[in-house]
Amino acid sequence: MNKYCPRDLYDNTADFYEAVVRLYIRRLDIHVKKWYKSLNAASYIAFQDSKTVMLPVPKNRTAFLICLHEIGHIAEGWHEISYVNEYLAEMYAISEAKKWNIDTEAYEIKAKQYVLAHLVKDWNANRIKTVKKDIKEWLDVNPTKWKGHQLQLNEDFSISKLK
Repeated sequence: MNKYCPRDLYDNTADFYEAVVRLYIRRLDIHVKKWYKSLNAASYIAFQDSKTVMLPVPKNRTAFLICLHEIGHIAEGWHEISYVNEYLAEMYAISEAKKWNIDTEAYEIKAKQYVLAHLVKDWNANRIKTVKKDIKEWLDVNPTKWKGHQLQLNEDFSISKLK
């Protein structure tokens, strides 16, 4: 149990999620530009330079983890490579959620797919030639087989080499 926001003080899980998100916002001095009532992934964003975010209202576990992901972009800072940014934000969301005893197993699958999509995009744009070891291990990929190839991310999230 976390001493800053004990779960048993809240009547329901949604109130608990919201209290935790607001705690991070205060701790990191983040400004919320907009709260979205629906889960529309295209709308969530973090502006690292101004410490501003647009978030879903954290009424369920998915929205809560998305909030932590966007907060993670602020907490972890900006990196030039997209897949690294997304990996760090996902790791932040997952590790912080676990501190609150929130199950992240299903979220981690989607997080890996999301980071992998950014990795393939970065690879195909020739922004990277190697993959950071910790990210490679987390994604369980072997980029040495990719040298000299463009990649395609398949519907099952496997990777194919293109000619």
